[in-house]
Amino acid sequence: MKILYIEDDPIDTQSCRLIMGGMDGLVLEVVDDFEKALGLLEKEDFNMLISDQRVGMDDFEEYWSHFLGLPYHILSNSPSSTLMELPYPPLHAYSKPITAEMIAEMLESVEGMEPLPNMSYAERITEGAPEMLVEMVMILRKQFEEGKSKIPYLYESGNKEELIQVIHKLISKFSVLSMEDSFRFFNLTEKCLRDDLPLNGYTYRRLVRDLGKGLAFINHYIELHELHNS
Repeated sequence: MKILYIEDDPIDTQSCRLIMGGMDGLVLEVVDDFEKALGLLEKEDFNMLISDQRVGMDDFEEYWSHFLGLPYHILSNSPSSTLMELPYPPLHAYSKPITAEMIAEMLESVEGMEPLPNMSYAERITEGAPEMLVEMVMILRKQFEEGKSKIPYLYESGNKEELIQVIHKLISKFSVLSMEDSFRFFNLTEKCLRDDLPLNGYTYRRLVRDLGKGLAFINHYIELHELHNS
């Protein structure tokens, strides 16, 4: 797991490095201000963010939309209760100092965020009409394929209006696949775009990645049940 840690106190960063150094499978990147973190996120993917609430003169609450889609925890001397009121709140706000138990809890919360996609909802609402299920699955595949191909182009070209339309059309489809975290993420991304809030390149890569995850499941479901032959 690749973790980004935003902290400007050398003792806190050293403590985090020492603790994570004893945990297998963790890669830690440390930066000492929000702007450096945003620069990394434009070109690199991370699985989790840990951030101090205040770094220098800046406050995380001013930057939250830049980190949209990246699961994060706040680690602060005195975490503010207003953090949990953000449109995209932290999974948890911890008080310093950091401990191995805290990190283990952070990792567990991120790993358990979303269950595997499934078709239980679609199968339930189309019960007794297999041809309807086939139609629904094929529509899902087409829309996920189109979204996966369109979003990078629309982002690069700056076509915000069409991007909003594509994202809006896809939001409810994640509920059909029981991908509730993706549902919330797409929904909030649309709202941020409509409100003209700044987003990071990571956000758009995650949009495509979530669509890819759903599409892989749909294609597997089609092969497993031979729906293309129905």
